[in-house]
This record gives sequence, C-alpha cells and structure tokens, in this order.
Amino acid sequence: MPFVNGEEKGTGFVPDVADSRDKEYDHLAYGASPFDWNKGFDIETELGITLKPNDQNGSLSCVGQGVSKYAFVVNYIETGTQTDLSAKSVYSQIAFPKGTASIRDAFKLLKNYGINEEVDVPSYEKGKPPSEKFIADKKWLNDELKSKAKTYKSKEYRAIMDKTN
Repeated sequence: MPFVNGEEKGTGFVPDVADSRDKEYDHLAYGASPFDWNKGFDIETELGITLKPNDQNGSLSCVGQGVSKYAFVVNYIETGTQTDLSAKSVYSQIAFPKGTASIRDAFKLLKNYGINEEVDVPSYEKGKPPSEKFIADKKWLNDELKSKAKTYKSKEYRAIMDKTN
C-alpha cells in the first residue's frame, strides 16, 4: 500500500468480479492491431487538446477521476466542446462503504445516470483536492442535477475480454 501524509492508503481501484453479462469478444481481440506499449498513445496530441490534471489527494476516487476524464474526451469528440465533468458525481454514487469503486459500476452509471458538470458538482473541496469524506458524500444529489446529468449519458458500455491474452 502507498503512504500519503504518513498514512497508509489503498489505490482506490477494485477489480470487477466476473459477471454473467460480460461478453468475450475474441474476434475483436484477434483482429486488433498490436499496441506498442513503449510508444504509448497520447490522446491530447491526437485531439489537439490539453486535459486538466485531477488531484484525488488521499481519497480513493481514482475510478471517478478517470471516468470523468474519459467522459470529457468522449463528449469532446462528439460535440467539440470542452466541458469539465465531475469525478464526485460518479464516485459518490458508486463508492463502497470504506472507499474505492468498481470500473464496471462507473460505466454502468454513465449509461444509466450520466455525469454532472464540474461547475454543478465540484470535485474539489473549497478549491483544494478532496478528502475521501468529501468526495464520497452524495448529499448534493437532487432531481435537477439528475436531469442535467442525462446530457452526458453514454449510449452503452461493454466489458471486452480475450480468453487467450
């Protein structure tokens, strides 16, 4: 476990357990081009944008942080607008009681709920990186924000696995 400010912290990521809804897409994996892990892939260069960094502080909100950036990029590709999206609006709704979250739950939330804008559901605590207590709190959730989140709903999500690799 890593240490933050002298305290032992987890990574915030919990691997998804096997689920009967997961599908194996061997035909996609076999037809995919090999990926050069040394070269990598830079989405900022590809799209000509700069992503603002997220600071999760000592919180376990990495799934919410990552998914909010993913949703930002998808929204930019679809609309051409750069709208900051809220890590808190994702993480607070899927966080386990002692922190951390599942990626599957985050993408399921994007499909069924959507994601809120950062301006409406700030992920930072008075402008500073969040504590776990702050980012997991969902007292902000109301009907107006539920309606606004639908603007950024995903059409679908899939778990793609390959049996051989």
